Amino acid sequence: MRSSSGSCGAPDRFCTEVQSKLRKVMFIRYAIAYVIFPGGFGTLDELFEALTLIQTDKIRPFPVIMIGKDYWAGLLDWIDNTMLKEDKITPEDRSIIKIADSIKDVVEIIKNSIE
Repeated sequence: MRSSSGSCGAPDRFCTEVQSKLRKVMFIRYAIAYVIFPGGFGTLDELFEALTLIQTDKIRPFPVIMIGKDYWAGLLDWIDNTMLKEDKITPEDRSIIKIADSIKDVVEIIKNSIE
């Protein structure tokens, strides 16, 4: 059975992984904030990737803003009452996450973070 090659000259699956990692790095490296809208597993992947890179000092810190208090309430409750309570993250780690319900709130959080 023949393996197809992707645009990077390697098997398609490898190219997709490399391109996906590169895309993430480019989005995060030049960001001044990360705005997370309600979504699924891919959204959670992007969210935790950004949080982990900031937490481990791989990238400079910036606010990670989650849109929709009601949508994210369960996840934030788990982060606060499990991860934080059991010392899996620090209060400083938790402070990376901001919550907003409007674009106006997002803009204000970003403005405050760059001043």
